[in-house]
Amino acid sequence: MLNVYAIGASRNIGYFCSLRLLAKGATITFLLRNTSILESDEAIRPYITSGHARLVKGDAMNASDVANGWRHAQFDGARPVDVLLSTVGGLPHFSLSKGVYMDPPNLVTTSVLNILSTFPADSQPTPPKIITVSSIGLTPAEHKKLPLLLKPLYGSLLAAPHEDKLGSERVALEAAGMQWPRSNPEPREGIMPAGWKNTLQKSGVVFPELTIIKPALLTDGACKGDKPKAGKAAYQVSEQVIGNGYTISRKDIAHFIAEVLLEDWAKYGGKTLNVAY
Repeated sequence: MLNVYAIGASRNIGYFCSLRLLAKGATITFLLRNTSILESDEAIRPYITSGHARLVKGDAMNASDVANGWRHAQFDGARPVDVLLSTVGGLPHFSLSKGVYMDPPNLVTTSVLNILSTFPADSQPTPPKIITVSSIGLTPAEHKKLPLLLKPLYGSLLAAPHEDKLGSERVALEAAGMQWPRSNPEPREGIMPAGWKNTLQKSGVVFPELTIIKPALLTDGACKGDKPKAGKAAYQVSEQVIGNGYTISRKDIAHFIAEVLLEDWAKYGGKTLNVAY
């Protein structure tokens, strides 16, 4: 059964995905700023009791906390981590002086950097499968291919969180040993932590099994993946921007990760994938 280290999984995509994986028999170590969130969760509590859900207090913005989570997830070196699931995300804020902003502005970027740079290769020579969740439409080229009605929203209200997710993709591709496309802009000043490339290089680890999932506009709708219509896929998956896909529910992204991606890693793993209805 899978041994999973989950960060940002106290709610939304990470939470829904974790429930599916736990039901399949996985063991999941959760890094949580507030462990009481899951300690009091009726759906998670039985898995805590059985030892399949393990809660570690820590902040993904703190490299030492993330490293401690790796140690717990590896059972102090006795068991390798099979999957690292990062679904860290924040909510935009608004003020008359700043407009729409994120605080901190680089939550996702710094978290992904900490996750990848603290992987304990000495106790696990083969890196795990890495899954991170980003967003569609982050670069100018991707923005041009968005559905028309999404362009104003992505260019204004979601600009700040998307700058952060662009930074996380920059870090992820570097860690996977892949070139950042020349047509892609570099993340704006303040997003990339100082010396981030050196931080990655010091670890000396390359993550070839790294997958970036880029959902369309996320909703709180029901999961369609469990009951697809006859002869029709519940959602679209493509390495290209899905120009006719406006939304996708968080529960369906969780379905894709747990029921499709991890079940057919040979087909989907190690890629950047757009998912939309």
